[in-house]
Amino acid sequence: MNRLRGTPITGRAVVVWLAALVLTLSTASVARAQSPDAAAAWAAANDLYEEGSFAQAAQAYRQLASQGYRDAAIFYNLGNAYYKQGETGLAVLNYLRAQRLAPRDADVENNLRMARERTVDVTAEGDGSGPAGVLSAYWPTVDELSVGVLILWNLTALSLAAWLLIRARPGRRAALYAAAAAGVLLLLAAASLGGRLFLDDSADDAVVVADKVEVRSGPGDGYVTEFELHAGAEARLIEERGSWARVALPNGDLQGWAPAAAVERVSLPRLRD
Repeated sequence: MNRLRGTPITGRAVVVWLAALVLTLSTASVARAQSPDAAAAWAAANDLYEEGSFAQAAQAYRQLASQGYRDAAIFYNLGNAYYKQGETGLAVLNYLRAQRLAPRDADVENNLRMARERTVDVTAEGDGSGPAGVLSAYWPTVDELSVGVLILWNLTALSLAAWLLIRARPGRRAALYAAAAAGVLLLLAAASLGGRLFLDDSADDAVVVADKVEVRSGPGDGYVTEFELHAGAEARLIEERGSWARVALPNGDLQGWAPAAAVERVSLPRLRD
């Protein structure tokens, strides 16, 4: 009996491939499908914000973030809640976190600009038009790269399945080329994802969250005050020693030690998507 050409996957292969697809999609699907409790908490936080209960709304958004939900909307709304309370440092911090998850979001960018305009110390580096800003805006995020890896993984698996099952030589060759191309792109995407995760984890950006902090020449109250920073000032976190943190302004001209509680790192802990 002649086989139909152009039908690359048998019933068994379909089952195998779909099983692999379900397994690879499981992480994303579980992460995206919030539990009813989380959805209710999100709605309640938004209701509090709309009512003008900004302190309670901020607490609710913080609770969601502490439960491991990685979403730019959470940090954006949290930044808004702090901005409404006049908490400039915490507003800048959370807008920057939202920007890491959604670097091309115009609302995040505009609100971050407005929060920065409230700061006393002008420490932010430029307007994002330099090489670092362009790279941050156009280099895919962890979420985007994860989706890319997922798609390419399945394309590679599907192409290999087609290569194994197609009888006609031209079809087998095309499937093999497709598998090779998808495999190369998969490796590049995986390498980019690893690089992005490493850079995000090792990033040393920090924000002053205290109203005012004296930056001293050493890690202790007995050292000389070198300069002062105020809420919303952006700096680089060089090292931490006990309850003190060594910070430097982005241009590197000034650095010193500040209480660690007055400075918070922008980078996010590992959260589920």
